[in-house]
Amino acid sequence: MQTITEDQLSLEYYGAAVEKGQLKAKDVARYILALDEFMNVITTEAYGKDASLCMDVSGFRGQSFDIDFLLQVVGLSSGALFCTSSPKDLITLATDSIKLCIHLAGNQPKQCTPDSNANTVNIENSNGHTQVFHIQTLNVLSDPKAANSLDTFIREPLLKGLSEVKIKIFKV
Repeated sequence: MQTITEDQLSLEYYGAAVEKGQLKAKDVARYILALDEFMNVITTEAYGKDASLCMDVSGFRGQSFDIDFLLQVVGLSSGALFCTSSPKDLITLATDSIKLCIHLAGNQPKQCTPDSNANTVNIENSNGHTQVFHIQTLNVLSDPKAANSLDTFIREPLLKGLSEVKIKIFKV
């Protein structure tokens, strides 16, 4: 299959455990696997069931704990949500999904109002605050694999004392 896009993604963790070199190898391995699972759900939502994602660890760096991955998306289907094949599509959907997860804070939405013309949905959380997200974020968060993955590579490290988690993507 022909590669649709190839880009680099960086997963970065910050906090005292990182600065002291005290991240547990088993935890880091689980975070990497969870990110891989999450990005595969995102790829399927963005490009269709025929698309696949290959994430290879390309290096570790920085004063934070940074893991660089090489992303390759192959097999774009004719029913793909995003037809530009841009890495921005993946990161937009991933970022929106993470923001929606934070917005809902583990609760069900109070109200969802889709706008099919703009491919967006207005989501009101249990506190009455409304934010606008890409409509596919609902599919991502309703996928148990994605929800479990987000818990593993974002919520869990923060609960274990890390101060910040960042995901960045850039062109190779």
